[in-house]
Amino acid sequence: MRSIYVVLLLAVLFSGCIPFTGPNGQEYSLEKDRGGYYLSKSSILAVQPTFLLEENLTLISDVKGSIYEGGETVSVFGTCLTQDDAPYPNSSAVISVWYPNGTVLFQDTSMQEIQPAYFVYIAPMDVVGGTYLTEMECRVSGSNLTSLSFGEWQNPAWVSRIGNTEAIAQNLTITLNDLSVEVTNGFELTFDYLNQTNSTLTQLVNYTQNLSQEIYLVGQIANGSVDRNDSYLAQLIQNITSIVTPANESGLVNWTERTSALVYWHTWDIRVNAYDPNDLNQKLTFPDVQCSISTSLSPGVNIMEDVGNYFVYEEFINSANDFNWNVSCSYT
Repeated sequence: MRSIYVVLLLAVLFSGCIPFTGPNGQEYSLEKDRGGYYLSKSSILAVQPTFLLEENLTLISDVKGSIYEGGETVSVFGTCLTQDDAPYPNSSAVISVWYPNGTVLFQDTSMQEIQPAYFVYIAPMDVVGGTYLTEMECRVSGSNLTSLSFGEWQNPAWVSRIGNTEAIAQNLTITLNDLSVEVTNGFELTFDYLNQTNSTLTQLVNYTQNLSQEIYLVGQIANGSVDRNDSYLAQLIQNITSIVTPANESGLVNWTERTSALVYWHTWDIRVNAYDPNDLNQKLTFPDVQCSISTSLSPGVNIMEDVGNYFVYEEFINSANDFNWNVSCSYT
């Protein structure tokens, strides 16, 4: 018996404490301090997570967002499941969203249940661009149990840029389709166009001869009119002579330009007024004259649109390089 105490004493000296189990299952230990040896009762605190119920189920919240454009329909999906991916009984969900700058868009808005423990939030996308923080909270009816999950939805600037690019690509496809038709028909179209051009030139020569005779006759009648300055015949002869191209070497006329500001990824426009080269106060319009433009983004001849007493042209600035243009107006 004495040897047992010696072994016990040596164990205490080397280990510092020896565990004992009481009759009720409580654990004790023999410990030592400056005052000597003493028995200590251990205290075990049973800790359970706040997300556990009596059924020992874990409530797990999950939310998913995506990328949208302003005005599109947002569909944010979320689930309230157990650790085994089963629907958590009697669960519901609310959602809160913050703007990209951190201010609140809305809070604690109920989500629609599409099946047990599966939820969705549907609404129009806000026009403010950027990334929106989303918080989904799962709740259990008759309990204080909750579970949070965080996600995001986005309205980035490049979404609208993709839309603009798609529109440009569609226009390009249409142009290529038209071009393929002409190429397929081959030289037949070329000879048809040449024949039409020859026919048009012949008609133009005959028309010019007849026009000269008509101008002479109408002029004689107008001179014999009682009030030739205001008469219908005087106005008629003025209209007839206006379609004859004045005799200048280049056929060009004077013009003025007025443009909008050049802004990347915006539409740029130019307005052109044409004037008689011999009388800068006399404005010229279509069909007497026609204006065209060539730009660094659209080289070649681009006919400007006639809008009454001036001409306009628009172009979408989709390149950050230097942008320049050249306008030309001439008699038709």
